[in-house]
Amino acid sequence: MAALLFMFRDKRFVMNIITVCGLHESGHFAAMQLCGVRVREIRFSGTGIRIITRKSGAEPLVKSLFVLLSGPAVNILMYMLLKERLPDTALMSLGAGIYNLLPYSCLDGGAVLELLILGNIHERRLRLILKTARGVLVFISAVFLYIYGAEAAELFIVLALLYIRNEYLPEV
Repeated sequence: MAALLFMFRDKRFVMNIITVCGLHESGHFAAMQLCGVRVREIRFSGTGIRIITRKSGAEPLVKSLFVLLSGPAVNILMYMLLKERLPDTALMSLGAGIYNLLPYSCLDGGAVLELLILGNIHERRLRLILKTARGVLVFISAVFLYIYGAEAAELFIVLALLYIRNEYLPEV
């Protein structure tokens, strides 16, 4: 954890984070514009950026999936474009893309899975499988914590907090 706090003292690291997050959200925003989704509000917080849209009834599934996956897609594209010239920024972008594809409802990957599960005749069983998969991720991170000690602490803390937020706290 001390290493993470130390990194925030490096101005380049902080600028890379801001750039990577801004590009991610720009991907969502561009997809929304292409799909005709109207943005009502953009909220900034310590946990990220949230784009609030004006609902115009039920959105087509393909449109929603396109908007949700566009942020991680931009991160992965930026990794491919920057890996030779700016390897630190490229890796951070790849990490952000992968992180956002994790199966937690508050992240893009989890939101995609929620859309695909909703209304399915096996919805209840699929939700249980998804909850189990989230728990397995926390368990694996706990094993890493045991094996690697403090070096894996951030991973465990992030996945444990995501699990708690997803399973026990209402969507904000």
